[in-house]
Amino acid sequence: MKMPRHTRKGSVLIVALWAIIMLSMIVSSLAFQMHLEARLASHYRKRVKAKQLALAGMEYAKFMLYKSVSSSQDDEEEYGEQFYNYLLNLRNSVGVNSFSSELGEGTFTIDILPEQGRRNVNTMTYEDWQEMLDQAGLPKDRWAEFIDTLMDWVDTDNNNRRKGAEENDDYYKDAEYEIKNAPIDTIDEILMIKNWNRDLLYGGPGLEDGDPPIRGIASLITTWGNGKVNVNTATRDVLLSMTELDEFDVDLILENRTGIDAIPGTEDDGFASVEEVDSLVNAGGALNNRITVDDKQYMRIKSVGEVGGTRTTVWAVYLISSRDMTPVFWEEADEDK
Repeated sequence: MKMPRHTRKGSVLIVALWAIIMLSMIVSSLAFQMHLEARLASHYRKRVKAKQLALAGMEYAKFMLYKSVSSSQDDEEEYGEQFYNYLLNLRNSVGVNSFSSELGEGTFTIDILPEQGRRNVNTMTYEDWQEMLDQAGLPKDRWAEFIDTLMDWVDTDNNNRRKGAEENDDYYKDAEYEIKNAPIDTIDEILMIKNWNRDLLYGGPGLEDGDPPIRGIASLITTWGNGKVNVNTATRDVLLSMTELDEFDVDLILENRTGIDAIPGTEDDGFASVEEVDSLVNAGGALNNRITVDDKQYMRIKSVGEVGGTRTTVWAVYLISSRDMTPVFWEEADEDK
């Protein structure tokens, strides 16, 4: 039986229309895929360029450190006053903050700071840790369980502190590693210690519902150096973690370390001696073995490369000697705005 002509025409039109729709969807899908791949390729290219800029910034920072050892007025004439001031600040262990330079399609921004501007976790006393956890916003009734477990991790014996944990603790029995009983090598190693977590190191919500947020302490601590705090570069929070200093003392230090002109980044920045600081805050010699103004055995360099909103950060800690700069830590991270 033959199908009526108008029915056959309708079927053909439906098939043709369906084919057009399918073709349109395929074309749209291909166009979207091509657009997506183009964006991904563009992002990848920017990321590669941003990393190269960050590495270039790292080399530039090392150049500045080398130049600072023998800086002279000739450097001011060749590189400009601001660059010369940076060299003086590095030589005086003051450091450099947020130095930026354009290069190619993007920029790099570098920080060069003595690592002694942070607290060495391996030399901090129980009282130091109390001050530090207070800065973090941790409730006072929780301090002991964190300090005791950390000190049990570092000490060489197997005697449990009151709220500590040694190798006989169920936490380490269930873990895939043993308690160290030796100095901490890296900040992230702290995450292996009982009770400690990323929120306490890097910031996050309170330990319990209703607790205020925790301000991370990772930016205040280190595992390198002799434990003396460089008061020429230490932040307010680091200085407040020292038991010998109260808020008034810290304000005095921050106000006076920028020199007569009170402008950071100029040639008169920084205290010239430990005794000058001790006298300023009337510490009676209590700071003489706790602070430094010129120790730059370890230097932290942070370099951020940026191209079109894509950022890559490279940071490292270098051991500085009279003849060489040796990296003791290196890390890279991608960041998008």
